[in-house]
Amino acid sequence: MRFALKSGQTARQGIVKLFDNEVEAVLRALHSRQRSEQVVHEVRRHCKKARAVARLVRGEWGDKRYRQINACLRDAAKPLTGVRDADVLVHTLDHLLGEFGDGAHRDEFIQLRHALLARRRIIHRRWHGQKGPRIQVSNRVERTRKLLHRAKIPHKGWLVIGPGLATVYGQGRQACLRAAKSPSIEALHEWRKQAKYLRYELELMEPLWDAVMTSMVDELHHLTDLLGEHHDLAVLSQKLSGDLALTGNRRTRQKLLAFIARRLEQVEINARRLGARVYGEGVREFSRRIHAYWRVWRTET
Repeated sequence: MRFALKSGQTARQGIVKLFDNEVEAVLRALHSRQRSEQVVHEVRRHCKKARAVARLVRGEWGDKRYRQINACLRDAAKPLTGVRDADVLVHTLDHLLGEFGDGAHRDEFIQLRHALLARRRIIHRRWHGQKGPRIQVSNRVERTRKLLHRAKIPHKGWLVIGPGLATVYGQGRQACLRAAKSPSIEALHEWRKQAKYLRYELELMEPLWDAVMTSMVDELHHLTDLLGEHHDLAVLSQKLSGDLALTGNRRTRQKLLAFIARRLEQVEINARRLGARVYGEGVREFSRRIHAYWRVWRTET
């Protein structure tokens, strides 16, 4: 089902329906027979989409209700972090060696890859063999549905989503500026989270003007992929530095850390360039532009 507002629905109806759809998608993934890696990916993705919708109407719900719903969704995804990280470490190493490593390097790093794969198998067996974590996630997500239907949305039309969209864009713009000024791992990770919220919010607004909005969503997707790669490389680097048993010797570890440092530098440069385009407008100009698209779309529908 497309994650987007529909003509014929009020803004209030659309928001409630979108949020409810994401909750249903999480529950379907939890009860599916997909591989644990796919289940974790789907659950985390749909929780993030639901949180993006919640941010859009935070001013409507009020801080108390918003914090309750956001906390439920955030805490629901926490038991999945270990599984996700175990998968990402293997994928990140493979991607890194594909970028920089020749056959000789692959042989040199084979011990590291075997160690990461062994840890991943253990974590996946634990997740797949225990019902507890799935029930815990399911219960927390179900609670958000109850909270959603108690939440009030007093306004109509653009006032339901416009202020929230401006806030999310502004927070992302500030995170972009902070990361450019001081590109720490934490700053870039925070920027990624804010960019992902904006990406999902613009995705649900694609019907306003498909060609333009889809292009904006694609740019944000590329940006969040770059920032996600940066975070995953940083995590792999920290893992290598903190667990000396993962690699066979100091020379191998230092060579891989050098590979990571080179790629991190490239990713930072590309992300800053793209971020300057994505967040080039002021908050007021951005909000007015999307509002204009909204008015035309509503007139047409």
